[in-house]
Amino acid sequence: MRLGAHIGDRLRLLAQIVGHNVLLNRLRLAARQARMRRPCRRLRGLRFAACAVALVALSAALLDAAVVGAVSHIPKSIEHAAWRMTDIGKSGWVLFPTALVLLVAVSVRWGRSLCRHRLSAANWVTLSAYVFFAVGASGLIATVLKRLIGRARPVLFEAHGAFEFAPIAVEATFASFPSGHATTVGALCAIVALMSPRLMPAAIIAGIGLGLTRVLVGAHYLSDVVAGLAFGAWFSYFAARLFARYGLVFTLDDSGWPVRRRYFYLIAGHGKAVTALLPRGIGSARV
Repeated sequence: MRLGAHIGDRLRLLAQIVGHNVLLNRLRLAARQARMRRPCRRLRGLRFAACAVALVALSAALLDAAVVGAVSHIPKSIEHAAWRMTDIGKSGWVLFPTALVLLVAVSVRWGRSLCRHRLSAANWVTLSAYVFFAVGASGLIATVLKRLIGRARPVLFEAHGAFEFAPIAVEATFASFPSGHATTVGALCAIVALMSPRLMPAAIIAGIGLGLTRVLVGAHYLSDVVAGLAFGAWFSYFAARLFARYGLVFTLDDSGWPVRRRYFYLIAGHGKAVTALLPRGIGSARV
């Protein structure tokens, strides 16, 4: 009985801490949004989306069938390498750690921590929230879309061709468009490019390479991969704009493009240098 009462007390205390942290951070988000300048309404992602739709249509019309035939003749060594790399597109290895960071953040009393440690922790939490939202939400939407569209996978190409559809299908063989793995890869590569623009060329090359592994293993048509990569990158862009509205991780430049905040650091040592530059009350607030 004493053990049960002790566990119950601990759970109630944890619930109080979580409730306090959630309420406090909701108030802070509202305050940050009120302080931020009105974001630019220019949506540069719309042109990208139009180009992506055109590229998907061209890939489907001109390349899907030809690529399936070419993939059937690739060397086994290339196919085996593609199988080893393709699971990077699974979202679990990204979602579980970022979700854990968020759960710990709302379950810990931060009031006794040093200011610079709180600043670093806040940056890690907001970055984790951005990555979790961009990867998780885009993957969820892609999963819903592929079930609604019901495009047959290349394994059924010989029987039905490249344009067989069974909307609202539950079979995995009718869940080809868009590629969920490619959506995750596109979202991650866009996050890397937005956080560090110097890495954008490498992120684009890595995204294309990892996306093509889905074609090489026979899981998707080329247009499925193009659609997944484009949608994942597009979603990360708009998620960055959403976070920029609250001054979290990103801010918007004069053209409406999300850029990493100037004083966004993940190492506690930088906290001393930026504390004086924060709005009054942020550096000393108890979390």
